[in-house]
Amino acid sequence: MPEPVYHGPSCLPYGTVPGAESYAYSPSLSAGITFSIIFALITLRHTTHYIHALLAPAAYLPTTATTTTSSPPSKTPKRIHYMLLLIAGAALECTGWIARAVAHACPYSSPLATMQISTLIMGPAWTQAAVYVACWALVLLLGRRTVPVPATLYLWTSFAADVVCLGLQAAGGGLAGSAAAAGGDTRTGTTVMVVGIIAQLGVAVAFSAVLAVVVWRGWSGLVGRGSDPAVRRVAAAMVVCTAMMVLRGVYRSIELVQGWRGYLISREVYVIVLDAAPMVVAMGALAIFTPAALLVRAGVAEAEENMVRASKGACSSGESVQTITVDEKAEKVDV
Repeated sequence: MPEPVYHGPSCLPYGTVPGAESYAYSPSLSAGITFSIIFALITLRHTTHYIHALLAPAAYLPTTATTTTSSPPSKTPKRIHYMLLLIAGAALECTGWIARAVAHACPYSSPLATMQISTLIMGPAWTQAAVYVACWALVLLLGRRTVPVPATLYLWTSFAADVVCLGLQAAGGGLAGSAAAAGGDTRTGTTVMVVGIIAQLGVAVAFSAVLAVVVWRGWSGLVGRGSDPAVRRVAAAMVVCTAMMVLRGVYRSIELVQGWRGYLISREVYVIVLDAAPMVVAMGALAIFTPAALLVRAGVAEAEENMVRASKGACSSGESVQTITVDEKAEKVDV
């Protein structure tokens, strides 16, 4: 975020107007291009999985009929659309690094600086939301006993918290950007953004605890005899992704607390090592071992669970009707 405000040409060599740059360094062109390409490929990979799961959901089921979820689904599981969260998260990361690549030639551009900080800060929230849904699917497959709270309650509570955090970050970024453009005080907007970042970090840590409990309680279902290797791989990817996002959240929280001219934000190596690299690992793990496999399997498992519940209900009703019929016959005999 530029401080003080500069209203001259944006695309000048770095150092032409000392003190007016949007960064305390010249953004690396090679890093910008590299991460733009990586996140673009991850976005494409998630999109491919999403379309494939829509058109051929059976492809994400076990190839051998070793579980009840191996039956081909009659229709596309509705929760497969949550894959759009992964696509959005990766696309925002890609956008942020494209902005940084362009900023190499335009280091005095305030809009580019605002774009990159906003997208790179908010992007992981979308990925984190997708992992919440993947964990819900994992609970359905391993058994509801694996989660310490009702699965639906945990899912919607996490979603609500994520939306609030995302709103705070967006509002804070907007306030800080507007204040910087007008030459005003950016502290209010920065504070709001920091609150959103730290709150999101808190949610991520809480979710990490829930995920750890689910994996611990469902360990036998993940590695035991007859377990599904695809589910095991996706669960491992979720653990890696969550750990990387917590690491990145700690970095971003400290960075913004230090301010727009603080030590961390003034050195590009930190955004590369503690933001870009962890997010490549996090998103890359989910791109290779896609949650689509969990969502399709969980959709089938949920449908079968509902069928069993309905069948039990029908049986109970039948028993009730039979009892009445026998009683009526007994009354007639007594008479």
